[in-house]
Amino acid sequence: MISVFDVLTWLKRAPVYHELFRRGYCGKLDNKPDKAMGVYPLKRSGRPYRAYGGLESYEIVGISLLIHYNRNMEQSQYAAQKLFEFLCAPLTDDKAVITDRRPDAQYPDEELLACPVRFPNVDGEVTRKIKYIDVTVPEPVFVGTDDFGVFEFVIEMELYVEKEIENNA
Repeated sequence: MISVFDVLTWLKRAPVYHELFRRGYCGKLDNKPDKAMGVYPLKRSGRPYRAYGGLESYEIVGISLLIHYNRNMEQSQYAAQKLFEFLCAPLTDDKAVITDRRPDAQYPDEELLACPVRFPNVDGEVTRKIKYIDVTVPEPVFVGTDDFGVFEFVIEMELYVEKEIENNA
């Protein structure tokens, strides 16, 4: 199962993250710093996804990204648009790889700066391919400002990720 932290780790490896963001997080972050990106599960209701014939070769991971940027609307919108364009661009081999980390494994400190992320090999950790990114909004959605006047945008997407193990990390 791909978790929101796996998606955050994947995004932190992208050049657009290093260019625009200082902090990435999952869940609640008190006193959010400027230029932060939050990764949350996408809130959806309805039936579970099922492939015709019952042979599913992928899982669908719903993700909501909160771009909490700064007090300048133009810069905030620019950052949200750049991330949106990255997600909408065709998948390349290096962009399509995501690591499925085990929730019960021991990992180093999760307080990660905006730099390439490398984790130690962990038993059961696998690398899988993102087959398709379905961005489900036509553009980054402006959701207003926080209590301190920092502009925020949301991007919703679904990642179609191979279920098969490609190689062990």
